[in-house]
Amino acid sequence: MCCVVSVQSIFAEIGNTLMQTGELSGSAGLLVAILLLTGGIVSIATCNGSKVGDVVLSILFFLGALIGFFFAGSYTDLIIWALWCLVCMFASLFSVAFGQDSRPGPADEPEERSLETPTTMTEPLKQAMFEPNPYRRNAMVDDMTEEDAKTSLKYILGIFARKKQE
Repeated sequence: MCCVVSVQSIFAEIGNTLMQTGELSGSAGLLVAILLLTGGIVSIATCNGSKVGDVVLSILFFLGALIGFFFAGSYTDLIIWALWCLVCMFASLFSVAFGQDSRPGPADEPEERSLETPTTMTEPLKQAMFEPNPYRRNAMVDDMTEEDAKTSLKYILGIFARKKQE
């Protein structure tokens, strides 16, 4: 979007210069394009849910809208880009007001899990290991519950770890 606004602004500035209108709409359009680009960069840089980033975005987009509306002149497309800046500003304000901070807090920490390695195979693993037909064996593994698959993987990893220690 920044590129489109920039190209349009350059042509608007050339038109303003050739027609000697004295308007600053082309230059203002370039400034709006720079603010849109800066807003995009800030948005990507603070995509972790930072409220400070959203406030900065709101300010950048507000400035873009203000400049766009104030200096539009005969470059009427600048009003469209100013409206887009307003939409982006309200979206970032909405994120500040109603968004959740996505940084993990104490309640988001994973629960402590047991580090014990299972000492026996699960029944589905036993059946799958001794199945001679590879297609049926794969189907049996696919049908395992998540808990059985995790327990089986821990068992197999425990065997490899014990072999490595020997």
